[in-house]
Amino acid sequence: MHTFLLPLLTALAVSIGGATVDRATPTLSPEHEAIAFLVGEWITTSEFPDGRTAEGRLSYRWVFDGAWMKVEFRGDHPDGRLWEAHAMQRWDPEAGAYESWSFRADDVPLHYRGSVPEPGLYRIEIEGPDGGRSGIDYHRRDDGTVYQENWAINGMERRITLRTTYERAEGGVDDP
Repeated sequence: MHTFLLPLLTALAVSIGGATVDRATPTLSPEHEAIAFLVGEWITTSEFPDGRTAEGRLSYRWVFDGAWMKVEFRGDHPDGRLWEAHAMQRWDPEAGAYESWSFRADDVPLHYRGSVPEPGLYRIEIEGPDGGRSGIDYHRRDDGTVYQENWAINGMERRITLRTTYERAEGGVDDP
């Protein structure tokens, strides 16, 4: 009797607790398929407008069975400090747009809205309190790498604030 009840009670506890099985390949919406080129482990090289560069490790992965994309970044900033950011992003069907929440230790969370203006280009942007806009464009390259361009628009001028290239890596963001 106990050998029958234990698995049954365990299954019941798991279903009541809301636990889910993490599938290796989640079922993605067409909107999430459009940004799936970002998924994976990456080595990044960022170039600042003043010519300084920085390297980092970046991970994009699907969580909650493909409902959200989790982003983790860690690198060494050229100023000598740890450079770290985390984000969660998804397609928001009610808004008809992507949303991205970005978190850093030294700032308030930022809420971006996004789109895919053309295949292989994912853009997120945010409006500042001064009316200026800033954002990030993610370009899928033909060789499977990614080019990221951070930008800001004040008035009519669009300036690039950071350029980053992604190369595929082995392991996660915490690996040496």
